[in-house]
Amino acid sequence: MSELDVFAPSAEAATARGPKSSDTFQSTGTFSPPPSPFAALTAWDNRAAALTPSASGISWKAFELAPSGVAQELGSGSLAMATGLSLAVAALENQLIVASALPQQISVRRQPGAKTLPFTGAEKSVVLSGELGSFDGTHMAMAAARNRVAVVWLTQHALAAGQPVGGWALLECNNP
Repeated sequence: MSELDVFAPSAEAATARGPKSSDTFQSTGTFSPPPSPFAALTAWDNRAAALTPSASGISWKAFELAPSGVAQELGSGSLAMATGLSLAVAALENQLIVASALPQQISVRRQPGAKTLPFTGAEKSVVLSGELGSFDGTHMAMAAARNRVAVVWLTQHALAAGQPVGGWALLECNNP
């Protein structure tokens, strides 16, 4: 667990910090992401990012834990990327990896700048579509570690007998 964590139980999200060896957290601030049916959140080092779908693509806000112990907005903007029906985001070294799912397709985008201002610099992307024939786009998750990005999905919200449960893809992510 990183030192800065993000919690989003309702329309307002909260940032908190605490030692990696304890369940005790101190509030470091709150923020209000745009109203949305879903969001993607991640935390790394002393930073956090929240992504939500928008009319122009994917909106993002990034936060950093200041020396005073308060989370401050680091930047915000939008990504020209199809919004999809679900989102996921993960940090990997100096990169933020964003995944957006549509029926039968998952787009994964690698964006450098996690240690500076997020989502700056030239992005690289890949589209997963070959084995996603019955994927409805609503249940997808992602994790990243050791230059690998794992994307997993559940075929549909409610599975029928004999239907494939879902699948996974493991992507290699070298530094740009």
